[in-house]
Amino acid sequence: MSKFSVAYCLDEKYLIPFCCSLSSLLDHNNHLVDEVFLLHDEQSANSSQFRQTKKFIQAKYEKKITDFVIEPSIFRELRADHHISHATYFRFLIADKLPSDVETVLSIDCDTIVKKELDLFYTINFENESNLFAYAVDHEFHETPPILNKYYSSLKTYFNAGVLFMNLNKIRSELDSQSLIKFGVDNGVDLKFWDQDILNIHFRNNWGRLPAEYNVFESHSHKISNPAIIHYTGNRKPWRLICDHPFRNEYWRQLKKTPLHTLRFRLIERLGTMLTGVLRPFIKTND
Repeated sequence: MSKFSVAYCLDEKYLIPFCCSLSSLLDHNNHLVDEVFLLHDEQSANSSQFRQTKKFIQAKYEKKITDFVIEPSIFRELRADHHISHATYFRFLIADKLPSDVETVLSIDCDTIVKKELDLFYTINFENESNLFAYAVDHEFHETPPILNKYYSSLKTYFNAGVLFMNLNKIRSELDSQSLIKFGVDNGVDLKFWDQDILNIHFRNNWGRLPAEYNVFESHSHKISNPAIIHYTGNRKPWRLICDHPFRNEYWRQLKKTPLHTLRFRLIERLGTMLTGVLRPFIKTND
C-alpha cells in the first residue's frame, strides 16, 4: 500500500493544537503516513510542550519526525493579524525544505482534528494530472475576494489552504518561494486571507477538488455531520474559553489523549462548556 507524508507549519502559539491534530491524524492513519515534517521557529523548538509532543508521537506511533527551524524574520513584512501568525507563511517553504525525493505531501493546519482514515490521499497520482499544483476543498465563496479579481481576473475557483495535498514537483519547477513572499509584501493591504490568497493567485485554477468532508471549515460545519477532517477556521477556536463550534468537544476529546492535557486545561474545558452554554444566544458565529 502506498503512503503519504505530512507537513505542519507552526509556532509556539499553536503547539497544543498541533499535538492534538497530529495525534488525531495518526490515530486513524498511522499505517498510511510515511514521514512527518515540521516547519517551526526556534522559540517553539525550545518549548517543553514541543519536546513532549515529539517524544509522545515517536513513542506511541513510532513515526519518524523531521523538523526544520525557520527564521520568521524573513516573513516580518508580511501581514499577520487576528488569529493568524507568521507561521502560516512557512507553507511557502515546504517545497524548498523537504527532500527532493518527497514528491507529494499533505500540508495540514494545526487547528484541525482528523476523524477518519484518509485513504484518498494515497490514491492521488499527479503523474496523470501533472498540471495540478495541489488538491484542496473549494471554499465556495459567494463573492470572490477582490484581490483575486484585481490580479487574476479569470480566476473562477478558490480553495481553502488548511488541507492541501501538494504536488511538490510542479511547485518546485514553476513557483519560487521568494516570489510568493515578495507578492505578499507588495500586496499585503489587499490580502483578505493571508497566504491562502497568494497561493490561489499563483496556482491559477490548477488544483483538483477534494470532497468537502476532507476540510470541514466554518461555513461547512453545520452541513456535514460526519467529517473526515474538522478545521477550526476563524475565531471559533475550541481552546478558547467561550466557543460554540459544533465540533468543539472533538478537540477536547483528543487533547485528553495527549500528555499536554493538564489540570489547567481540564478546568478551562469545564468552565468553557458552562459559559458557552449560558452565553450561546449572544455569541456571534461569523469569522
